[in-house]
Amino acid sequence: MTRAISKLKNTTAFLVILFLVLIAYGNTFRAEWHMDDHPNILNNPAIQITDLRPDTLIRAIGIDKSQGNNLARPVTNLTFALNWYVHGTNVAGYHLVNLGIHFLNAWILYLILISLSKSPVVPESDRRQRNVIALMAALLWALNPIQTQAVTYVVQRYTSLTAFFFLGALYGYIRGRLSGRPRHVVAWWGLAAGCYLLAMGAKENAAIWPAAVILIEFVFFRDRHGRLSPHFKKILMAAAILSTLFVGGLLAVFNIDIINAIMHGFDERPFSLAERLMTQPRVLLFHLSQIFYPIPQRLSLEHVFSLSTDLMNTWTTLPAIMILGLLVIGALLTIRKRPLAAFAILFFFINHVVESSVFPLEMVFEHRNYLPSLFLFWPPVAGAIRWQARLAGHGRAAAQMLPILTGGVVIVFAAGTFTRNLDWQTERRLWLDTYRKAPLSARAAVNLANDLARSGNTAQAAALFEKAIHLYSPVKNQFKVIARSNLATLYVQTGRHDEAVDQLVAVLRLVPQNRPARYQLANIYTEMEKYSEAMAQIDWLLERHPDAPRFLNLKAFLLVKDNRAEAALDAIRRSLAIRSDQRDALLAAGVAYAILGDATKADWFFRRTATTAPRDPMVYLCRLENFVANDQDAAAERMANILLKAFALQTIDGFLSDGVNEIRDRERLRRFLAKRIEMIAEDIPISEETS
Repeated sequence: MTRAISKLKNTTAFLVILFLVLIAYGNTFRAEWHMDDHPNILNNPAIQITDLRPDTLIRAIGIDKSQGNNLARPVTNLTFALNWYVHGTNVAGYHLVNLGIHFLNAWILYLILISLSKSPVVPESDRRQRNVIALMAALLWALNPIQTQAVTYVVQRYTSLTAFFFLGALYGYIRGRLSGRPRHVVAWWGLAAGCYLLAMGAKENAAIWPAAVILIEFVFFRDRHGRLSPHFKKILMAAAILSTLFVGGLLAVFNIDIINAIMHGFDERPFSLAERLMTQPRVLLFHLSQIFYPIPQRLSLEHVFSLSTDLMNTWTTLPAIMILGLLVIGALLTIRKRPLAAFAILFFFINHVVESSVFPLEMVFEHRNYLPSLFLFWPPVAGAIRWQARLAGHGRAAAQMLPILTGGVVIVFAAGTFTRNLDWQTERRLWLDTYRKAPLSARAAVNLANDLARSGNTAQAAALFEKAIHLYSPVKNQFKVIARSNLATLYVQTGRHDEAVDQLVAVLRLVPQNRPARYQLANIYTEMEKYSEAMAQIDWLLERHPDAPRFLNLKAFLLVKDNRAEAALDAIRRSLAIRSDQRDALLAAGVAYAILGDATKADWFFRRTATTAPRDPMVYLCRLENFVANDQDAAAERMANILLKAFALQTIDGFLSDGVNEIRDRERLRRFLAKRIEMIAEDIPISEETS
């Protein structure tokens, strides 16, 4: 009977969690791709699988080093690959998986709370009400608006999937610890070990799991007199060995010098190791305030914190350190008296060790609280239930106040999550929200400017790019470079080439090795017909990257413009040896042979180009020019007829008016076409210049 009642309670809890999570996150299925979704999913060929062959899956998870992969987070990458196989670019499928993981995390959390509540250190009143307490604590965690960044932001499956396996490992360990049968112990602990491995494969911060096991042992597996389990030392030793094997093994396999990685990782950050360590206490207190007061207005993809350069420059630095110290010391001193609160506090800080300590990561991200915050609502909910029991002695109305209040908090959290998810619906909405809340963030300004530029608001975009140059960047110079490069693109679009050059020269002063900026500068010099300046940039690039087709193709174009056909053909041969169907290389080859007077070879390359770019007017114009230059009148007339039927006169005139293309004698070509048009219909001039 007792087991049936327990099963009924668990089933009810399962359905309640599922229903409320679906309500709170029901508006996320059409939320767009954002920020790191692009490099990790949309622009990541490794996970874009079309079959389930072993070699395909190996490439997807990052084992195939010939593809330049390094086994980074293989378990999560595999789930992205499977998502791609089923859903492609349909973002709804990815949100469905993320939401499923989040629901399962809430459900496993509920089961863990039920299991830990059986400990003799948990007050008897809490044990009697463990189902209600576990359900409310799991709901307050799952529906907390701060979790949206780990759930709705697709790529943060790295975080939620790690939590899933982390929780699975904890649950397996606890069930094994509570089991009295050796066979069950082996099965449950085998599950725990497997989940720990998978958690490590989902994200690196799962390495801290053995410390969580030790904490559970230290807090909950005591006898009624508060004495530690006789197995504690053995478990402590096993956890230490397990951690050493897993973490040390990974460092050895991938040849990672962790000390060097930590020290040199800060070279690219706008803060030092000491500044990060002094600033993080303020960040952690801010996150705690967000968790317990998670209104959407306080949540943002970006937060800019002033750096604590010493203990006194920011007055909150020392108080924050003292408060955190008091919380930790208080938790350690009250483990026996208040085990739930002590456990929740220590679990929070232990699980922030990786991402909030010495590693050169960005300073603030809300998704980092997804795992650490798991147990924070357990103590207040348990305390509220005890308070309700005391209120029962003061009458029915007083006793009913608490369930109404708790239910109200759940509803407010769910509504806050639903509201916060609205900000994730589109790129424009997310970055507008982020920029309003973090106006000092260069990343927010740049991404909002990018979205404005894509929608044609070039003036607003340019103003934001200019502002972003002077804002906070989480990586030294990163967003200065992006802002200036994108500003250069806008300037080119509006005919301000000299200003575009100034921006790119500034980029190269900051980062001389920046290939995209140097290549962009070479293209702008080419558009300005400053071919020697363009050649200087391309030669610099080819000296360091001699087999880059786009650099070779631009060099070939510049050499053709300078009538250096043989040198151009040398660059073209190197480019086509890498990939034989490149439009730019094939077209340049045709022009080079035309310069050399070999009309037959020139036409052969023009025809090859037409197979790769059949709707490109330039290909037909170059072929026509080759016929005209070699007095092949019949062929020229046929090509002119094809050209005039396939493309509008305005399009053709645009190419003839552009001085920066492969046409060598545009006036002769213009006269030939004008005569041909007069023969077809004398009242249709190609333009005022040719009428």
